[in-house]
Amino acid sequence: MEKAGTLEKIMNVEVKLRDECEAQLEARTEEINELVLRQLQLLAEVDDLDARVKDTHKKLAELRVENKALKQYDPLRMKKNLDASKKKLLKKQRENEHLQKALSESKQVNEKLTHRSNTLLKMLTNIGSATDTVARAASQSEKAAADRAE
Repeated sequence: MEKAGTLEKIMNVEVKLRDECEAQLEARTEEINELVLRQLQLLAEVDDLDARVKDTHKKLAELRVENKALKQYDPLRMKKNLDASKKKLLKKQRENEHLQKALSESKQVNEKLTHRSNTLLKMLTNIGSATDTVARAASQSEKAAADRAE
């Protein structure tokens, strides 16, 4: 009977240990389940954050495009370009005025030279006519002198 009592004690200890192990196993299983749930929640949060990051990158790209478009119309740069264009325009206007003045002077000189040329041509024509008249007169005189000599 002693053996049966010992065996019964061993079985009681075994049952007690099994109950404790099962309780510990259930506690550990519950902890693992909680950890798995927490990891699933974290993965969902990570997915949400990834989506937000992608959305933020899209918005950033859009803002960069908008910023680039706005920089095209930067008031300071446009004023600087306008001032530079005005300076160039004024310089070209001065050059144009100078060229117009030079053209006007050239036209006046050309008119004077044309008038002088025409005057000289008339004088040359008159001289030519006079020379022809003198040559005819000389030729007639020579002919008359030759006729007299004969």
